[in-house]
Amino acid sequence: MQTKRFTRLLGAALSLACLLVLAACGGGSNVTFTADTSKQLQLVAGSAAGQGVADGDAATARFGQPRRISVNAAGTIFMEDSSCRFLRIQDGVTITMAAASLCDAYGGIVSASQIVGQSDNSLLVVVGDSKIYRIAADGSVSTVFDFADGSLLYGLAVGPDGAYYVVHESSAEDCALMRVADSGGALAASVYAAGGACGMADGAPGTGQLAGGIETRLLFAPSGELYVQDFERVRWITTDGTLYTVPATFPQPLQALTVDAAGRIYVSLQSTYNPGLNSSDQGGTVWRLTLDGTLIFMAGQPSSPAAVDGTGAAAGFGYPGDISADAAGNLWVADDYGYAVRKVTPAGIVTTAYGTLPQFGATDARGAAARLSDPEGLALDGAGNIFVADYGNCELRKIDPTGVVSTLAGTTTGCNYENMQDEDTRTFGAITSVVADGAGGLYVGDGCALRKVSASGAISAFVGTRSNCAVADGTGTDASLGYIAAMAIDGMGNLYLMDYTNEIIRKVTPAGTVTTLAGTSGVTGHTDGPGSTAVFGQMVGMGADAAGNVYISEFDNHDIRRIDPTGVVSTLAGSPAVAGNADGTGAAATFANPGALAVTPDGSIVVFDQGWDAATSAPVVPMSLRLVKPDGSVLTILANANISNYGVLLGKAPQLNFVSNLAVDADGAIFMTIGNAVLRYGVGQ
Repeated sequence: MQTKRFTRLLGAALSLACLLVLAACGGGSNVTFTADTSKQLQLVAGSAAGQGVADGDAATARFGQPRRISVNAAGTIFMEDSSCRFLRIQDGVTITMAAASLCDAYGGIVSASQIVGQSDNSLLVVVGDSKIYRIAADGSVSTVFDFADGSLLYGLAVGPDGAYYVVHESSAEDCALMRVADSGGALAASVYAAGGACGMADGAPGTGQLAGGIETRLLFAPSGELYVQDFERVRWITTDGTLYTVPATFPQPLQALTVDAAGRIYVSLQSTYNPGLNSSDQGGTVWRLTLDGTLIFMAGQPSSPAAVDGTGAAAGFGYPGDISADAAGNLWVADDYGYAVRKVTPAGIVTTAYGTLPQFGATDARGAAARLSDPEGLALDGAGNIFVADYGNCELRKIDPTGVVSTLAGTTTGCNYENMQDEDTRTFGAITSVVADGAGGLYVGDGCALRKVSASGAISAFVGTRSNCAVADGTGTDASLGYIAAMAIDGMGNLYLMDYTNEIIRKVTPAGTVTTLAGTSGVTGHTDGPGSTAVFGQMVGMGADAAGNVYISEFDNHDIRRIDPTGVVSTLAGSPAVAGNADGTGAAATFANPGALAVTPDGSIVVFDQGWDAATSAPVVPMSLRLVKPDGSVLTILANANISNYGVLLGKAPQLNFVSNLAVDADGAIFMTIGNAVLRYGVGQ
């Protein structure tokens, strides 16, 4: 499943700010938090579309990272998605086909090379070992054939004769095209057309060579000729077994190959691989290919800033992966970083058939018309305004009580942190977190500097410098900070910084004096105690109450830590190295990679629990929002339906995706940044 958000959680660019609500993050309200089915998840601004895992129709289905795709003669679509998920799309609805025995220890596919959908709604799969598997319509898995020789199998096709064809790579690095067919009532394998050492030589039957590898594809044309995607080349094997190479020069790396019912060849080409969701070098194109090497453009852009529907070059793919043709000549594209199934007509018209494309940008507008780009930090003021650290745009955005988004400070031209100068008061380099001081002022974490933003959007230096990331207590810019991953503010106006670089918590007075409150610089683990004797693990979420107690969520330790005003650290809830979702009190409660947190008006804490085990990088419980009372008792107030599902679904039956930040207002409504959106969970609006 590993998404952009999860990568960010494990990286130094994590930002999870505290929330200054009325009465400085605590008191002033008697809000009761419960698991309440009358509450709704609603969009405040931006777009909640994009990545996830959920069965549904064209609008509600969600995909993690579509990888392989196959369409059978009846038009049923089969896919391999991320998170060890095989599925089919039948009668307009996605149906997950359970296949747990094909998962590796990390919850993913061992190395799926090709899938082939069958007329009985079963699915043939090769996953990089020596077996051909069948996943039945009910999800049960069986072995069709096992070479049982320690080989690796790549590519898979069913021939006009009903035999199975695969590329067999032996431990001696021989690459043979094998035919598996009935022989006296049992399946047997024999070499077909190409064998011997792995290579790229064309030749007469039995003399040609194949390169093999995970990206191998095998497709039969109606004529009985076999087309092979073979290490950046397209090869074809005639019915007499002669192997040729199509003399094509591709403008981008070859990603996938398919053949339609009329024998026409199509390829998808990709841009340079980059898993960053909003990266401008995503993209790819789809072409028709003739045997003389001619490429006929159909759709896409070599480098597309976004996945968009359209015709020809006006369309964009996130990262076009596998493709498959249906009986009508339409192409179906597994759009890896578009998180969707895309349809390309013979005229080059691209539409999103299933799933939702991520929508990001920097548009100021109201609600769903506005665009954000990877919003991270989140803060509320007493007037109902929301402030967002828009990491992808390097801007501080403001959402007023009517949902209108405006840009308060920063510019999209200032996104390269390493080239930023400390005297530059117009731009941010790595805006990650924001807090409001209750008097109209805002503080922003910008790399290794804490900067102040006025109500009019003027940026000024406050503590630390962007050019010097270190550990040095002091006042103002004489102090040095590590990377500010999160911030909080208490009722006296003291700021607390999560120094991600040095694994410590820093305290900043209203006068700008910096001290180290707790933690041991450069040391990670789990030790309670005063000041520098305490040790933290992978810190993620942060909040503070009115009295100056600071709360930290620890990703790897699966717990919530409390730091009292004197710097003494204790474990409030959860147990180090024990992952789960049990409600309870103190160590009897369990978390699974807790992340963003917010202090509520009554002094409790709302925590996003990712549901993963850091030790195995695998989901163990559903994503959820948990409530932690001051006495350490824990209650689950919202949870996804199961372990595998994630991706935003709005309404009274909501589903969460990875939450970057949380805030709670005086009425108990929970605000969160997810993907490219700000969402609200509560009763009414």
